[in-house]
Amino acid sequence: LVAAYIGCSCPGRRYSALPSPERLRAALEEGEPLHPGYADEMECGISRAWLNVPFQNGGWPRSNPDAAAALRRGDGPFHFAGDQVTALPGWQEGALLAAHAAAAAIDRQFTGR
Repeated sequence: LVAAYIGCSCPGRRYSALPSPERLRAALEEGEPLHPGYADEMECGISRAWLNVPFQNGGWPRSNPDAAAALRRGDGPFHFAGDQVTALPGWQEGALLAAHAAAAAIDRQFTGR
């Protein structure tokens, strides 16, 4: 499994403008110098341009650190979990960290520990 993530900067917008098969071809060509021969071993591939998904406008949020910290603290009985409230927005690891933190906060709230 090889994954490439291209942000919403100029290269990301350039890639998003390409049709999916062309994005995949370009990614294989540009990745070849990093991993010689890997393009020959590809059996199938997929490309998702998150900028092109309605109401999405990108693959991950650009969070304000102060807002993320406030969301992590929660508000009384309300606790927030999601990659956008961690230092790892856009990654499953961030979502898992946030879920564990929210569950621990709820546990502390009800058990006093």
